[in-house]
Amino acid sequence: MDNKENMGKDYFSKNNRVITNDEQFTAYVQKYNNKMEEEELRLLSSLGLTEEDIIDKTDPDLGTTRSAEAMLRSIERQRQYKQRVIEAARIKKETGKDIVIEQEDSNKERDIERILKYRCEQMSATRLNGVSINNSQVNQDFKVVQNVDNKEGLFLVTLLDNIVNATPQPLKESVDLLMEVDKALLSNVLLDIDEQTGKVNQILNHDEIIKQWDQCKDSLRKKYDFIRKEDTRDKLEYFLKVAEEQAHNLDSLSMMFNAKLFVNTFFDKYLVTDKNLFDPYKRVFNSQLFEDIAVELDFTQEILKESPNMVLIQRKSKMNKDTLPLSQIKETYEKKFQPTIQYKFSDYNYSMVEKCVINTKYNFIVQSDVLFIEEVTNNLEVVTDFKLRKLV
Repeated sequence: MDNKENMGKDYFSKNNRVITNDEQFTAYVQKYNNKMEEEELRLLSSLGLTEEDIIDKTDPDLGTTRSAEAMLRSIERQRQYKQRVIEAARIKKETGKDIVIEQEDSNKERDIERILKYRCEQMSATRLNGVSINNSQVNQDFKVVQNVDNKEGLFLVTLLDNIVNATPQPLKESVDLLMEVDKALLSNVLLDIDEQTGKVNQILNHDEIIKQWDQCKDSLRKKYDFIRKEDTRDKLEYFLKVAEEQAHNLDSLSMMFNAKLFVNTFFDKYLVTDKNLFDPYKRVFNSQLFEDIAVELDFTQEILKESPNMVLIQRKSKMNKDTLPLSQIKETYEKKFQPTIQYKFSDYNYSMVEKCVINTKYNFIVQSDVLFIEEVTNNLEVVTDFKLRKLV
C-alpha cells in the first residue's frame, strides 16, 4: 500500500501490532478504559472505599462546563484528592491507624473567579386574628460570579429566573409589578464587599443599572398602556416615580438591594474570613407590618455539626426592646389594623431562626433555611419562610 494513503490515519501500537482501522482503534481504547476502571474498582474495594469516597464534593467547579479552565482545574483537583484518599486508606490498611487527609490550601484559590448558582424559595403569609388574608410564593434563581476577573472581593449578581404566585389576585398583580422592578434592579449588579464583614460595600455599575431601569420603565408603560381608569393610571405613574427615585439614588438602591433576603443571606462574614465566624452579632431588619420601623435583633450562634470543610450553624435572634419604638408601633396598629381586627394592641415581637451550611474551604454558602415571624400577639402576624440552596 502506498505510504501516502496511510498519512493522517490514526494508529495504535501494542506488542508490535499496528491498528489502522478507526473502528478497531476506538474499540481497543474503550476496552482498555474499561479494564482500567475495573482495576480501579478492585483497588478501591480492597481498601474499603467506594467511588463516592474519592470525589471531592467541596470542589466548587465540580461538574462545571462553563469554561475549559474551570473544567481542567476541577479534573486536577479531583485527581489529587483521589490520590490523597487512596494513600490514606493504604496507610490505614497497613498500620491500622486513621490519618487526616491533608486539604489543599484554599487561601491560594480565594481570588480565583468561580460561578455559583442558587435557588431561593420564599413563602410569605399574613394572618389577622388567625385568619389568612393573603399569601405569596416567590421563587428565584441567582447567579453569582465570585472574584470577577480573578479580583478578590469583586462580585457580579444576576437574577436568572423569577416566578411569582400570590393570592388574592390584586396582590399577585402588585407582586408581579414589584418583580419586574426587581428584575431590572437586581440583574448584573457589580459590587465589592467589606473586607471585615463580607457585606456589600458598594455598587460599582450604577449607570448600567439606571439604563436597565429605563428599559424596564418603558416596557411597563407599554404593557399597561391599555389602562383607561384615571385613578389606576395615576397609581401606576406614582409607583414608577418611586421606583425611578430608588433606581437613580445610589444610597436608596443599595438599601433596597441589601434588604433582599438572598443578598442578606449570601453576603456575610464567611466570605472574607474563617475567624470569629460564630460570635454573637446584631442585625437590623425593616418591619413588614409597620412602615418606617426598623427592628434590631441580637443573634447567638451554635454549631450543630461540622467536618473539615463544612459546618452546620443555627442562628437564633432576640429582639432588642431597648431600641424598639414601641409607642410608634402601637399608634400605627391602632390606626391601620384595629378598625378591622377590633382587638386592642397586645404586644409586639419579631424573631428569626436560621440553619445554614457553609463550605469553609472555598468560602461559599451551600444551604440556608430561614424563618421570620413578626407579630402583634394573638392579633396580627406575618410569617416568612425562606429557603436557599446551591445548584450544581
